[in-house]
Amino acid sequence: MDHAHSLHSRLWREPGLKPWVALDGAGVADLLPRLHHPAAPRWACLFHGRLEPGVAALAPYLLEVPRQGPWRDWLLSGWGSHWGVYLQAPEAMDLASVRRHLRKLAIAYGPAGESLLFRWYDPRVLRLAAPGLEARQLQALFGPLRGFLFEGAAPGQGLALELAGGALTMSRF
Repeated sequence: MDHAHSLHSRLWREPGLKPWVALDGAGVADLLPRLHHPAAPRWACLFHGRLEPGVAALAPYLLEVPRQGPWRDWLLSGWGSHWGVYLQAPEAMDLASVRRHLRKLAIAYGPAGESLLFRWYDPRVLRLAAPGLEARQLQALFGPLRGFLFEGAAPGQGLALELAGGALTMSRF
């Protein structure tokens, strides 16, 4: 089974959940021109306000993952290239509500209380950070979301994060 097929199966395997992807503009070449295509799926920037062009090109963007078609194929083709993190949210959540939750994750605090940009939408960052989060931090990360799917360290490996009884579970696929 190829990696895109495996990811596709995971994204739609649980009824009642809708898949989204948070793409890292720093990792996806020409993302903004693609997003402005008339046939693009619904999307929103995860940063607030009017951005300078250089910042906008590197910002994270939230997109609804279509069940089929060329956009779904393109979104799945980034697997293995650290394009972003896939999310599973309840079907009732729309773009605005998913974005509102994810925007809360952008800032983390360092040991001296300084605010830091938390690039959780980079799968390499989330893979390293998630296992070290405390219970309240995990609750903040997940909020209403049911799962995060992203690339593992080994080529072709996928990781799924879920909360079970308040504890983090990380499984490979």
